[in-house]
Amino acid sequence: MTPRQSACLAGAAYAIFDPVPLLAEEGRVDQVELLEIEPGAIELEVQFVAAHEENARALNITVERGLAPWLQLGAEIEFESEGGQPLSVESIAPQAKIRIVDPASAPIGLGLQASLAIDADGAGSGGELILIAEHLGQDYVLAGNLSLQTQPGDWSQRSISYAARGDWKVLDPVDAGLEIGGTLSGEGQASHFVGPVLGYSLRDDGPVLELGIFAPLTDRAPGWQARVELDWEF
Repeated sequence: MTPRQSACLAGAAYAIFDPVPLLAEEGRVDQVELLEIEPGAIELEVQFVAAHEENARALNITVERGLAPWLQLGAEIEFESEGGQPLSVESIAPQAKIRIVDPASAPIGLGLQASLAIDADGAGSGGELILIAEHLGQDYVLAGNLSLQTQPGDWSQRSISYAARGDWKVLDPVDAGLEIGGTLSGEGQASHFVGPVLGYSLRDDGPVLELGIFAPLTDRAPGWQARVELDWEF
């Protein structure tokens, strides 16, 4: 482990174990972060989520660039709406991903992703730290995230959520999998969801289109949700 990686890991540990009250997020589905980093490559991710409850929608656009085999930097802009209103900018977040253990050379890969969300309405900024674990099989991938988030403008209010998924190669251009996630603490606690995901490579080394449908596992989950995602590396 390099000195830079050690410093990032120490800072993350301090943020996680600093004793503060915890609040949960809204329970909306989000993508499971992986540890793939390609130096010099630019990755574009466009993700749209629709929730049946309150007719809520969210659009996330992320651009990332690999700077080293273990480091990726990027930025995300998030749009949200409820009640059928037009989408509006919710936040802009610079982010960084560090791969501590490469899953290609170890049974379980480990990494961290940190972001700083700047609220578009001037409510301040909030942070997110994601612990990433990934296992690469011959024809499958298993991944899990544990996320610690702070409320914009009040870093003492925090929430913890999780997500995990497994994907298997079905045909040459098609992957199929199962994803589960939810909230572990605070308001919205016991909000959990599960659902199938299907990915299709539009062409070799080209964009990947993914569709997921998620069912609530508890009464506190925000109803049925659908996610469409386009991932393009070039």
